[in-house]
Amino acid sequence: MHRWAADLVRRRLPGPRGGSAAFTPGALPDDDLAGWLADGLETLVATLRDAPADLACFTFVDGIAPRTFWRRRQAHETAVHRADVEAAGGAGVTPVPAAFAQDGLAELVGAFATEPAYAVTRPGVLAVVPDDGPAWSVRFGQGPHRVSTGADVDVTAADAVVRGPGSAVYLWAWNRPSPVDVSGDEAVLALWRQVRVT
Repeated sequence: MHRWAADLVRRRLPGPRGGSAAFTPGALPDDDLAGWLADGLETLVATLRDAPADLACFTFVDGIAPRTFWRRRQAHETAVHRADVEAAGGAGVTPVPAAFAQDGLAELVGAFATEPAYAVTRPGVLAVVPDDGPAWSVRFGQGPHRVSTGADVDVTAADAVVRGPGSAVYLWAWNRPSPVDVSGDEAVLALWRQVRVT
């Protein structure tokens, strides 16, 4: 994904042309994969650093400057897939800092989850409550999900609640296994699992 995003930014593409398949390692030997990944990351960092502040290119979310969007998106993409690799290797997953987790929740819950493509007809309210940052609520049904955060969240009115350290809630929000405390209506919790950024 690093190479794909760097190419999109470098060429200022108006849409996701080319696809990530064009930037895969193919039949690269396993011993060379770490270097290939590091090179892709270096290319992405350099491309974003050199991009102009008024960069115009494709993003997934309206209202965020593309350069800012891609810095944030690729940081969270990398963090989630790092967790995937650590989990697959049997080691514990390294927690992300609370501020980073909260930024990731702002991106996923506050922006991506409100996209019309994720709308469901079943009503319900989900509260997402990190121990170390503002809470979020997602109201399902009747069109795109409606999201609130901070003082606007009434956890007592939620049909289902997810609690835990911000890093754990962050991984849960990305539909990864995570040691969060979950309570309430299982059907409402299942509605969240339909939110998948692809």
